[in-house]
Amino acid sequence: MLQQTILYADDFPLRIRIGEVRNIPLHYHSDIELVYVLAGEIRLTSGYCSYTLAAGDVFTNNGHEIHALSKTDSANVCAILQISNAFFEHYFPGLQKSSYRTNSGKVDNSRQDDLKRLLLAILLHYFRKSLHYKKLCISDVRNLIQYLNQYFNLFTVTNRMVYTLEEDNPVTIARISRIIGYIYENYSRKITLEDIAAREHLSVFYLSHLIRDYAGMSFRDFLCFARVERSEIELLDSNHKISQIAKNAGFSTTAYYRKFFQKWYGHSPEEHRAIYQSQVLSSVNPEQIADLPGSEAIRILTSFHYGLGFTDARAPINHEEIHVDVDGLAPALSLLPRQLSLVVTEEDLLVLGRECDAAAAELGADIHRDQYAVPRGAAVYGWDTIAAPIHVLRNQLTSERLRVPLRDPGEPLPLLKGRFSLLTSGGLRKPLYYAFLLLSLCRGGELISEGPYHAVVRQPGTEGEPVYYLIGFHHDAQVDRLCTSSLSLYETNSILRDFRDTLDLNLNLSIPAGSYIMMRFSLLEENTPFHHLSALGFPQQSGEEANPAAERILRKLPVRLLDTLPSRSISRIQITDVSSVNFTIEGAGLQVVVLKQA
Repeated sequence: MLQQTILYADDFPLRIRIGEVRNIPLHYHSDIELVYVLAGEIRLTSGYCSYTLAAGDVFTNNGHEIHALSKTDSANVCAILQISNAFFEHYFPGLQKSSYRTNSGKVDNSRQDDLKRLLLAILLHYFRKSLHYKKLCISDVRNLIQYLNQYFNLFTVTNRMVYTLEEDNPVTIARISRIIGYIYENYSRKITLEDIAAREHLSVFYLSHLIRDYAGMSFRDFLCFARVERSEIELLDSNHKISQIAKNAGFSTTAYYRKFFQKWYGHSPEEHRAIYQSQVLSSVNPEQIADLPGSEAIRILTSFHYGLGFTDARAPINHEEIHVDVDGLAPALSLLPRQLSLVVTEEDLLVLGRECDAAAAELGADIHRDQYAVPRGAAVYGWDTIAAPIHVLRNQLTSERLRVPLRDPGEPLPLLKGRFSLLTSGGLRKPLYYAFLLLSLCRGGELISEGPYHAVVRQPGTEGEPVYYLIGFHHDAQVDRLCTSSLSLYETNSILRDFRDTLDLNLNLSIPAGSYIMMRFSLLEENTPFHHLSALGFPQQSGEEANPAAERILRKLPVRLLDTLPSRSISRIQITDVSSVNFTIEGAGLQVVVLKQA
């Protein structure tokens, strides 16, 4: 079927893909589609024109324009963004009449660069899955359409190729856009130059020269061009007679239709049907796109953005404010685990000695002597980052029993092993250590409130008064996947570095009035060995001495002295009925507030 129906999610009027285009047969759809080539090149057919698009090129397919994509000898990566006209017409009523052309014959074009910035912002929001990314994408698409309307809703034909019209006068841009839109909307009817001149309040003479100067052809030729272009749908999607197609397209005679079809397409309508009807998208001739994983898409988008010399490849910083009311006397939702076991090997005892017992004592854990089996899979470097404690506290807070290896196996270097454990091979505390320390303090407590970004635990105090542990954590879908995906050090670092959103979480805790001691602990990526190593370019990690100076520094560095402790503070507060506890977290991180009656 020549017409492709685009299926959108109920709450998201966009369809976005990034991957290698192998073949997308001839088709059309009612919605707007933007093709952004990120690497390599592709061949694109639109109407009678055939383009070779290289990295950095943007092409827009408007509704009811037949087009096809295919690969060349060069591998490619393309982003394809499809926009629901039905949804965005609420903001832009004339969207169905658009005639966007974004392919330019110019190499250096500031408007093209601005267009690419808008597209990359949408793509990065979508693949990073940050807070409210759908809302942000929709907002950015509105900006994109507004920009397209302002500068790209018109075109010219130069050397028989269709390009965006370069024009700076906003009055002229608006006028040419209206004229083009009117012709395409009414192409099948009888349209005269006098009709359009009256609509635009111009003389016929002036209008005739205006169309020729900007569209690159006379009014009559432009009208016939639009009619021939639109007739291709019926020609390829039906077996109607050529005479009927000519009449439906607005031509007075079949001979006239054949003349102009031959002029633009280079052969007769009958020959066109014979050549291309078998190349239409169908169940036996499906589209072939190899989609990229989200992490790879982010890497390409970010590097492409930097490669173009843009000042900032990261998505805009978003600020989320959340208020949660918590009843401190509410019944328990569930209980926290009472037992924690550390897996300690002979190698751990040899390297750490009595520190094994000291760690077990601090964590209140029993020691399970075993020969810990080293995972055979690829390293998951998220376990060395701030993502690890967030992952554990969100997913294992109420596990029946917790069991964790004490230490990464192997030699002290490389420092980062990408394994699930509490200490590096040399005994440096990883962020995960502090998550299990918190769990040990909350052992046997009651979970009384939880959500995507918070948890509140109530634990009976030693003197009968409850102790409250309020936990706030900030993350997004990309950060969440760091502990379940085998990404490289640099991809992991890029996700953490680029997640700059800010969370303002306010927990309004209703508890008995009195004087309380408030202890606050904050653990951010800056506290982690991973962050310290990233500052040196990850020496001794790849097996290659890419940075000899950093290698020498690391070998001499007393890594056990690196600061991995959470920042902390203590104060006395007076509570009457409700304690409003605020957590402000920039980027990925977690904070813990402990409230205990003084």
